[in-house]
Amino acid sequence: MSRIRVKRDRKPKIESTAIERICAALLQQEAAEVRSSRVRLLWGLLVGVSSLALGLYHPAMAQDEPGRDRQPPREPERGFGPWNKFPAIKPEPDPLDNALWPDHRRRNLMGPARLMAQQDISATPKQHFEIPPGELRPALSAFSRQTDLQLLYLSELADGRTTQGLQGDYTPEEGLKGLLAGTGLAAFFSDAGTVTLQLAGVQGAVAPGMAQASEETKPVKVPEVVVKEKKEFALAVDSPDGYKADVSSEAVLRFPAPIQELPMSVSVVSKDSIRERRAVTQNEALEAVAGFAKTNQTAGLSADDYVLRGFQAEVRSPGYNRDNGLSAFNNYVGDPTLYERIEVIKGPASFTSGLVAAGGFVNRLLKAPQKDNFVVAEAGAGSYGHYRTTLDANGVMPTIPQLSGRFVFTQNNDPEFFRNTGNQRFSFLPSVRFATENDFTLTVTGNVQHLRGKGNYGTPTNTEGRIPAGIEDSLLGNGNSLKIDYQSVHVEAEKKFAQGFRLKVKGQYSHDDSSYRYNFGYVYPPISGIGPDGNFSIYAYGRDFKRESFAGEVNLTKEFSFFGNISSVAAGMDYSIGRQLAYRTAFPFLGTGNIASPDNNLAFPPGFTDPATNFFRDARYYQTGVFLQGLLRPFAGTTLMVALRQNFITQANFAASGNRTSGLNDSALTPQIGISQRIVEGLNVYASYGESFQPNFGLVKSGELLDPMTGKTVEVGSKWEPLGGRVRLTAALFRTELDNVATPDPASPAFFVIGGQSQRNQGFEFEARGALIPKLEVNLAYTYLDTKFTASNDPDIVGTRAFNAPTHTVSAFGSYDFSELLTKGLKLGAVVYYRGEVSAIPGFANQTYPGYTRADLFAIYAPLKWLSLQLNLNNLFDARYVEGPFYYSGFNHFGPPRHVIGMLRLTF
Repeated sequence: MSRIRVKRDRKPKIESTAIERICAALLQQEAAEVRSSRVRLLWGLLVGVSSLALGLYHPAMAQDEPGRDRQPPREPERGFGPWNKFPAIKPEPDPLDNALWPDHRRRNLMGPARLMAQQDISATPKQHFEIPPGELRPALSAFSRQTDLQLLYLSELADGRTTQGLQGDYTPEEGLKGLLAGTGLAAFFSDAGTVTLQLAGVQGAVAPGMAQASEETKPVKVPEVVVKEKKEFALAVDSPDGYKADVSSEAVLRFPAPIQELPMSVSVVSKDSIRERRAVTQNEALEAVAGFAKTNQTAGLSADDYVLRGFQAEVRSPGYNRDNGLSAFNNYVGDPTLYERIEVIKGPASFTSGLVAAGGFVNRLLKAPQKDNFVVAEAGAGSYGHYRTTLDANGVMPTIPQLSGRFVFTQNNDPEFFRNTGNQRFSFLPSVRFATENDFTLTVTGNVQHLRGKGNYGTPTNTEGRIPAGIEDSLLGNGNSLKIDYQSVHVEAEKKFAQGFRLKVKGQYSHDDSSYRYNFGYVYPPISGIGPDGNFSIYAYGRDFKRESFAGEVNLTKEFSFFGNISSVAAGMDYSIGRQLAYRTAFPFLGTGNIASPDNNLAFPPGFTDPATNFFRDARYYQTGVFLQGLLRPFAGTTLMVALRQNFITQANFAASGNRTSGLNDSALTPQIGISQRIVEGLNVYASYGESFQPNFGLVKSGELLDPMTGKTVEVGSKWEPLGGRVRLTAALFRTELDNVATPDPASPAFFVIGGQSQRNQGFEFEARGALIPKLEVNLAYTYLDTKFTASNDPDIVGTRAFNAPTHTVSAFGSYDFSELLTKGLKLGAVVYYRGEVSAIPGFANQTYPGYTRADLFAIYAPLKWLSLQLNLNNLFDARYVEGPFYYSGFNHFGPPRHVIGMLRLTF
């Protein structure tokens, strides 16, 4: 076998004909590409040989981790992963040579070669492997040590790649194939104990002149080296196994960025988190996020409402929920199965869009076609009539490998926890992707949802904000109905150019038709709540509306060297328009009910089932934004985020005659700046300042529009990744001041009085996500909130707490793999959720709802890689609480009682 002897002065002395032939091969390849420059040829040879020698002298040391039993194969990562490009070899130092990764992530051109004792693969029996999922480099090192195989590869091929791990009994050849599954790399055995790793589909050849090597100097297969005149840094959005994600999507900066380096709070709810909790709505999934609170879901008006950092998402405003970074002025219930993951971008991210609230927004990454073929199917059922089926199928066209497609389907029948509630919804997400070899990608995604049911318009509480004793009903009528039909199409086109440029164009059109008819229980103020007599009034309400919107964006990003470190900038513009046509009835009084006999099956008024016509609104908006933003690394370990956006907003209302009744034009410049500094490896501290700009879409009784809300936020925090980066601890202190907040009219909460209200929210957030030990995954989130209205047209509101903003919130859940202790494939987990006391909507600030604690348990059994069984027991102690408050008189949503969900999952 070839050897390299290294003296104490670390100057390698080459005595091997094999190494000489490697150099000759590199020399011939370089000469073929740049024959006109002998100086450049010689320089390339010297760099290649010295890099190989240093790599052999400084092999990368693997970090041993206890293994985990084999999990079912997960869907591949979103996108096609990082594409590794090799740098040009020039006689003069290239300023990009140190820019592929900042500081500690730099690697030599050739990288460390792993040389181990050889063995006969064909005669090797199966071995037991316990290599956990994670970064590819340490996994390869562990595999090499266990099998005594020598693995030859360029270290940059492994940078940024992750593996699903390897658990079970395999031959070395089978094991290596499984370890590389989904990484984009392939293994080629040149002899009994030598393996070369290359990009899949790129078959390397034995270097010229080496085919006749003697037995004493066995041939060493080297990977094909492609020399190009550019250097490119590519960072893929990760789709992790477990709870911890490392990369944010383009929803924040128009290009993926390491979460650890971002000087702002970004929380990612992973697929594993969603599956283990059996979340079937967005709000159920987001319980895992610090700063998040549930609110009542205003049936028929909009879905997936929430409170973030004490600021309620404006349900009439587009942009608080986004799909792939684009807002839709529409109404549909987002099923988590449709998403690769859900991100919560907290703080004044108005540089992302002029429609974003001061507390932040939610971005959902739609599932997109992948490079592998797979099918994942689920079927489950639970208490109170719940059942659910899902299908996720992906395929690559055999004759056109550049073309792939994916189809995601969900059918969900909501449990009827309370009488006359619940819906059945069908969601379809077909998509197709065309990706060429010259870095052009086109993705088209459709999104269709049909919902039929009764909805849940909400229920009054007693005069203390509690569920009245004896009430086991929604106080809704038997003849109620809710219908939502939603359709959208999302198109993204991306082209990568030389010199680090990338152009991206995307657009989304969406449309929905919604209709609902309710008779419901309500206690008219000032009585506020159901008294000891148990009486309440019964009213009818109906609404029909249509919404349609278009959102588009074009941006150009550039990667470049900034003081020797890779940096990125993005510039572009976005545009969106939306329209809502609404027909609404008044609230006719139907009679009186009592919780002792809560039958609300009273007849609707004559003609009530026809489209409601007592109220008409034609609301439209037009939004344009121009932005420039960047993530700069001026020094090793220092990251600077700078963003500037000019917003232009036009709003208008029209009468049924088509005449414009009111309008508003406004614009604002919203800056954001933040800095993150690495103190030691894995520990960053950061500080940021940003401004927000959000239109008011509520109406006053006169039909006038309100001026936009403006805010300022200061945030400081830290991000720490101990235990080898398996877990991330994030802590943040923030303070936000928001002006011109819309004030609900206590006499008619559907309308607002003219602004003038100011709100100050400040607090502390803490999150821990990841694996404390390889077998134990945890997700901890704690929030402390101090909120106050500092100014208002209503003097009774000044000094009171913001709506639905608990002082303390705790969300803790985790799972432990008992494969080694009990039985293979068994995982047990628990959830504990605590929310403190909250206040009703402004104007009813003296009304408060008590806090509550809920506990859940779950068990997952995956005896085979393609089979998984799951059982969830939710609300273990059958706590009774108001989950989505509004005010005592009505529209409150109660938390579900104790219930069970079972699920079967098949993966092919």
